[in-house]
Amino acid sequence: MDDEGGVTGDLLARAGPFCHHDEDWGASERRWGGMLGTAADLWREWERAGVLRPGDYDSDVARHVRDAAGGGSVGEPIADVLDRAGWTVRDLVHALAPLVASFAGMLRDLLRLLTRVGATSGTGDDLHVVYEFDEGDAVDQSLSAFRETVRRVESVAVRVRPLVFDASHAFASPIRELWSQEWVEGTVRASGVADRSAWPFAAGLPPAPATGDPLVDERLDRITALIDDVLAVLSQIGQDTAAVDVWLQERHRSEESTTEAIANAARDFWPLTAASAVHMFAAGVAKGELSPDGALLARLDEWLGAFRSADEIESVVEQTVNELADVLKLPTWGRRHELYSAWIATQLDRALASARLEFVVRDGAVRFPFHATLLARLDPPGGRVELWCEVRSSAVEPIGRKEGIQPDYRFVRRDAAGETTVAAVEVKQYLQAATKNPGAALHDYVLGLPEATVLLVAHGKLGARVLDSVPVEDRHRALVHRDVRVGRPRESAAFRADILALFPPTPPAPPSPPPTRPARIELSWAPTVRDLDLHVAGTGREETAWGHPSSAHSSLRCDAKDGGPEIVDLVASSRERLEIAVRLFSTDAASVGEADPVVSIVWDDARRIALRAGTGTAGSRERRWNVAAIDDAGTVIPSSDSVVVPLGERAEHER
Repeated sequence: MDDEGGVTGDLLARAGPFCHHDEDWGASERRWGGMLGTAADLWREWERAGVLRPGDYDSDVARHVRDAAGGGSVGEPIADVLDRAGWTVRDLVHALAPLVASFAGMLRDLLRLLTRVGATSGTGDDLHVVYEFDEGDAVDQSLSAFRETVRRVESVAVRVRPLVFDASHAFASPIRELWSQEWVEGTVRASGVADRSAWPFAAGLPPAPATGDPLVDERLDRITALIDDVLAVLSQIGQDTAAVDVWLQERHRSEESTTEAIANAARDFWPLTAASAVHMFAAGVAKGELSPDGALLARLDEWLGAFRSADEIESVVEQTVNELADVLKLPTWGRRHELYSAWIATQLDRALASARLEFVVRDGAVRFPFHATLLARLDPPGGRVELWCEVRSSAVEPIGRKEGIQPDYRFVRRDAAGETTVAAVEVKQYLQAATKNPGAALHDYVLGLPEATVLLVAHGKLGARVLDSVPVEDRHRALVHRDVRVGRPRESAAFRADILALFPPTPPAPPSPPPTRPARIELSWAPTVRDLDLHVAGTGREETAWGHPSSAHSSLRCDAKDGGPEIVDLVASSRERLEIAVRLFSTDAASVGEADPVVSIVWDDARRIALRAGTGTAGSRERRWNVAAIDDAGTVIPSSDSVVVPLGERAEHER
């Protein structure tokens, strides 16, 4: 990942392990406890102690906090902005919450990937992950240690902005009556599924269109953010409502947690219905059909406010600050911009259905290097494909990379003709929407890799004219993805969809067509009658029966007695019309009908038709029952003397 024009700047003193080795988590309580004043006081202290470095790798944090506090000039100290805004420590903690949540989510996704690799490679928790951020500057950590880091960061992410969720309150939105079943069904279909229960949380929900009223838009944005928070929680449980339902059934706790309350609301499709109400409300306001007044906006504020507990934050704010400081001091926090490139590998893995990518483990480690390294193998249709990191090759008519091109990831196909880069992924992270640098990168990669689709994926915004640098005739090979990050499920899903389209899974073998002709005929009857015989005759009148057990079209297994079954197997290659009949041979019944015969015509795929002799045969002296015909297409045509046996009655008879 190039940092040209990006946020990383001059990253100094970035080396180090993922966890502290020289102090415990919480040791900072001795340093921060009792020092809480205003947000500006805390920010100044964090700057002084090096917890935050707004001048280099935390410049994105500084910009985020400045904007949240009401803005200010770029050169103005953040502490002065916070003083002017009158922010409390709790306000600052709240502002940092989405950044910490995104960081935690990135680590969580990496942990999921590494856990899978550890399980499939047999290394388990002994697996190591090695990140080489610069030449000769590597971080090596065991999976077990990384798991503990993720657990601690996640706990802080929850603490800094806890979500309070009551399902009854969630469904009591002031605009709930506007929800649209048609909108919900259309959104579900757009995700590629037909059933709401299978709607993937990762598909995300589109933001509401602008209404033209900033007061309304602000409330709708907050509702959308709330829905996104809920989807993030649900995604940790499972991929869709069906998976959440299974999770709930396996729960054994008596008390209901916030997560469980969210899961129960998801059972009733709250995210979809809530989002539909937002969209219907926005559309009504934009068209002038709805005119929300101050009272409605106040009710929306009250409804939204119940999802966040100020009392809960205040009661733990000091502990939260201490734990948050520990997260901000992690070397991986300062490396989060570089770590984003590794996180993209988790999205490649998800796109390719996990098991299709076989990650390479060398000396017990998965490596994300600074130099050319084979990361994983993939076996899609069309030949063996390998996923490589940081492979450099020459540029063609470059406008930005005179010394060659080196995308973060390349998919290389190897076959008898040699090797070809068929796809490349370049990862970008910019503070502001940029056009020149990413456009130059896209140009150089597209021209330098003439047989590849090039995907430019960015953590944040990109300029609207990024593609302008790419020759028109090559733009079909250039794909741009903005805002691909934790907390933006819709954008991440779109990126994964493009990857999957490039490497579709091997299509399953088409199912064998159901056999058109039956495989056998079975005769059973009341065991009180000694002997009935099954007769199968072809068009040439060649017949299979007890006296002639084999013919060109069928063969009798044995001459059964006392209720059977007597079975005739049909020759699969035969297509002639067959006539089926049953004869009463013994003299212990007056007619064939009194023997209560049933003929079952059976296919290899377990389909069957059962026929019983009609009531007309029971009272007669008829010793022959003409059962049915099977035509050349395999269709069974019952005779007028036969009755189809219902399924339940047939099962009772077979017992």
